Amino acid sequence: MPNPDKRYRCDPKRAVEIFGDFTDELASSAIREIFRLRAESNDPITVLINSDGGSTRVLRIIDGALNTQDQDGRVPYIITVAAGNAFSAAASLLAFGDYAVAYQHSSIYFHGARYAEYTVTAEKAADINLSLKRSNFETAGQLADKVFSRLLHRYIFSEKEFKRKRPNVPDAPMLALERFVAHIKQKVSRRVAVLLETTLDQVRGARHFMGVVLPAVKLGKRYSPIGTDAKLLQELVKYEIKVKGRDNWRLDDEGRAKLMSDYSLLWEYLFGRHRLVLDKLVSVNGSSLLTTAQFNRFKKFPKEDKKRQAYLDKHARPKMIPFWFFAVKLTQHLLLGENELSANEAYWIGAIDEVIGRAELYGWRKVFEKDEPVTHPGPTAPAAPVTSPGATNVQSPPSSPIPNAPPPTS
Repeated sequence: MPNPDKRYRCDPKRAVEIFGDFTDELASSAIREIFRLRAESNDPITVLINSDGGSTRVLRIIDGALNTQDQDGRVPYIITVAAGNAFSAAASLLAFGDYAVAYQHSSIYFHGARYAEYTVTAEKAADINLSLKRSNFETAGQLADKVFSRLLHRYIFSEKEFKRKRPNVPDAPMLALERFVAHIKQKVSRRVAVLLETTLDQVRGARHFMGVVLPAVKLGKRYSPIGTDAKLLQELVKYEIKVKGRDNWRLDDEGRAKLMSDYSLLWEYLFGRHRLVLDKLVSVNGSSLLTTAQFNRFKKFPKEDKKRQAYLDKHARPKMIPFWFFAVKLTQHLLLGENELSANEAYWIGAIDEVIGRAELYGWRKVFEKDEPVTHPGPTAPAAPVTSPGATNVQSPPSSPIPNAPPPTS
């Protein structure tokens, strides 16, 4: 019998209900209960969800009440549970949990922030666009941290099903990611498989452009930041000319759009905010991506030995970079269009940790309750939260640049 771990078990005695639309009334009721539970103790809090979502401002209020440090610097462990629907803002709240659970009958639905019933003039359109992008960026940044940790679990415990002897290829880390994504695609619907493949294509594209453009740029040696950006753009134009030739294309509307799309992808991969947390991700989770032989060598380093981190930088970082960027882009895609997921699909793409009713779809709970031994090198405790720069100040709603505009809904 397992030894139950309260970090992974719902507790009805320490639960708050998020039922109904995300309105000020719901926020008021939920916050009072959250404050009461946090005043009692710092034990885990269960958040029961059955909601079609609503205001992202209410999402920030509830999430802030759950996850902001108290006056003693404490933050409780949050277990989120989809008991029915978890749509839009409610889907994000579910995924934000330290351990997110969904019943098999649950439905999870992601889409981006939007304005409802608001008269838009030409003058306000640009401000609305900026506000929506900012809201989506902050939400995606917070989601990426959680999705990455869950995908790492899927990778570790599924690797034996897709791992093959790797040939001597130029980009072995990318090959590992491609095989992992191909494995996940077999578990989900065609619609979700397309989402995964679209995300993977962006990672492929970024790494391809890096390989053909970066050697000519020599980062950090000769150029100022803007000089580096200009050199990247210049070398990308040269590459496009080399590939397409000098005839039959121009930097007209279509040509500029394609060029800037490629440039933006390369720039984000090299310099995006997700890079700021990469060092901590490698330090906390890097051992999970080592081979068994590498992990055995890694364990021999004393914890304070600088060679320990250097070893991770050499052997884990190359695998971590495309894996982390995939999680970042996947969460951005979740907030584009309409993405309705079954509980099973939400599990495989990292939106939740466990599906109740499907014994084979579990997260770290079975490891730490000793149901299943860890046969792959990996973390010996749940990874510490790594806050994405895209999710800074998530406890307070982003200020709207539009006077008297309603908050966007998710």
